[in-house]
Amino acid sequence: KRGVTGLDLAPAMVAQARAALDGFGDRACVVEGDSDRLPFHDESFDAAYCNDSFHHYPDPGKAAFEVWRVLRPGGLFVVGDCALPAPARAIMNATMRFSSEGDVRIYSRKEYERILGRWFSDVTWRRVEGTACVVEARK
Repeated sequence: KRGVTGLDLAPAMVAQARAALDGFGDRACVVEGDSDRLPFHDESFDAAYCNDSFHHYPDPGKAAFEVWRVLRPGGLFVVGDCALPAPARAIMNATMRFSSEGDVRIYSRKEYERILGRWFSDVTWRRVEGTACVVEARK
């Protein structure tokens, strides 16, 4: 069976996404779940994409393992997230813990390579525009 499965922690976002996907039938679904306890069987997916949320994960290493667990051998994990130069990243990481945004940490290229490299091979990082990055990792 081919299709797209979305995941979100917030029930309101899941409901909104489900409403937007009405009409796609069983080709697309959204489930409520947590990044460090993915509600999927081992080796369930060919690819996983994390868009603008990796910096919110309280335990990015656990989230990376969970994605690795649910990917089939050879599966691809793509992360699209924010990226800042070292001085700006240090300021953001020091001040964001006082915001209402929750757990926020902007990761450097080396941090992504360390976090994802524990489980994945061929981890590549590239900057996109001025304040974003794309990280690809292969199981």
